[in-house]
Amino acid sequence: DGPYEIVTHLQRPCGQADVVSERFERRALQVAKNAPT
Repeated sequence: DGPYEIVTHLQRPCGQADVVSERFERRALQVAKNAPT
């Protein structure tokens, strides 16, 4: 994670948006793992 990611994470209010973005990040990580290099 770069500084930008950390700043946006800190500025983001805790709640639904946080849960959604967390799921999105996990999905993105899974896709990146499964994607052929």
